Amino acid sequence: MIKIVIVNNFQENRINQLIQRVFSKNFPTEILVTHINNLKNVILGNNNLYVIYNSDDDSINKIIKEIDCQKIDFGFNDEADFKVSDANITNDAINFKLNFKGNSVPIWLKNDSHTNNADEIYNFLSIICAGNLLGLNIIEISESLNG
Repeated sequence: MIKIVIVNNFQENRINQLIQRVFSKNFPTEILVTHINNLKNVILGNNNLYVIYNSDDDSINKIIKEIDCQKIDFGFNDEADFKVSDANITNDAINFKLNFKGNSVPIWLKNDSHTNNADEIYNFLSIICAGNLLGLNIIEISESLNG
């Protein structure tokens, strides 16, 4: 079984809500959301572990460099495995292009948190990365995120 750790500095509750939208209780994996300060304790003794993290967050980058595990990152920066471009956020909707593995996929999502900043994009990206790692289609993931 693949184990996935989503590293975050805040909004753990929101990410857990989104996990429930996309992954059924019978899904054959373990997904844990943890604060960056707890990451080292979480990965000790875990095999076949993937860490998904926001590479735009400098505090996460400092710690993640010291960790020996499989990593998948997301963000607005050009080096991210899952890179966001052309983002547009309104009170009702979030849309952006998701660039990964040579593909560019347009994503349209409801902004049910009604935030006008990139935090909700980062929340969505963490779930999209986890779903993609598990072989789910990006479009199907985004449809599930829309509830």
